[in-house]
Amino acid sequence: MAGVFDKTSELLETLTAMSRMQCRGTIRLILNAAQADANNVSRERMIEILSAALPEELSKRGFAESGAIAQTLIGQLRTVPISDTAYDVFAKI
Repeated sequence: MAGVFDKTSELLETLTAMSRMQCRGTIRLILNAAQADANNVSRERMIEILSAALPEELSKRGFAESGAIAQTLIGQLRTVPISDTAYDVFAKI
């Protein structure tokens, strides 16, 4: 299973006409602005960050329905299977 960053990028790619690299770059820019590490971000933190920043980032890229795309991605991200990060594993201990 993919990590949170990988899965988020994959979901964004299925919802938009952006390439894999564009999706990964967009998510990475959002995470960097929030001072979050793509390798260790938890699902909950990713959802929090995306809720605040993804609609604006998609609007900058010309998506008229940026809010709807963001909400769909966040809804899918809440339920899709994702492997645990090291942070998630230690949080359960």
